[in-house]
Amino acid sequence: MYVYGFSTRKQGDMQTSQERRAFLKSLALSPQRLVLAQQTHGDRIAVVTRKETGREIPDVDGLVSADQ
Repeated sequence: MYVYGFSTRKQGDMQTSQERRAFLKSLALSPQRLVLAQQTHGDRIAVVTRKETGREIPDVDGLVSADQ
């Protein structure tokens, strides 16, 4: 099962660990189970698998899972 979410300004800018923890808690997620995109506001998309769990992928604006 995949869960995804987008934060809004109401939840904060997600730059602090406190804001990020609160957002993840609202989705019942653990940070260790995430793959994050280090957004650059470009056009790069990364294909990820479970091997990337817990990592932040640099210089991409989107993630696509290769796992089924």
